[in-house]
Amino acid sequence: MSSSCILEDLDEQYFSRLFSPEWEAGEPLSGILVATLKDYFMDLSIWLGEYYFSKLVYQALNTVVVTYIMMIRRRANGVSGFASENVAATRITNDETAIESFFEDHLQQLQAGGLKVLNSKHKSSAAGPSGNPLLNALLTIS
Repeated sequence: MSSSCILEDLDEQYFSRLFSPEWEAGEPLSGILVATLKDYFMDLSIWLGEYYFSKLVYQALNTVVVTYIMMIRRRANGVSGFASENVAATRITNDETAIESFFEDHLQQLQAGGLKVLNSKHKSSAAGPSGNPLLNALLTIS
């Protein structure tokens, strides 16, 4: 099973509903994302060897971040904005926190899969432009 199979499942349950009025109203989509990934990862960590599982985790992080950003851009190109920009900003921040927290639990696999971490100890001391060590690491993928 590849990350594309997982992401097809996520597209139906999560990505296709991102930035919708339901998302803005508080539908816990990041919880769905994390629960789905956790379920897949629990099984796949047993079935795949350590090497292949680390590659899958790395690819999943990359794809989740890229797809999330693509969905933001798609929404920005749409005909209407958010009902409340402040609410949308808070929801995006909450999504980022949930996604980051989930993937930080898999930091060892991410590093084995090829992610270069600039500084993973504290957000406030993280090197790089975002102040987020996981995002900074993703930004420095060579």
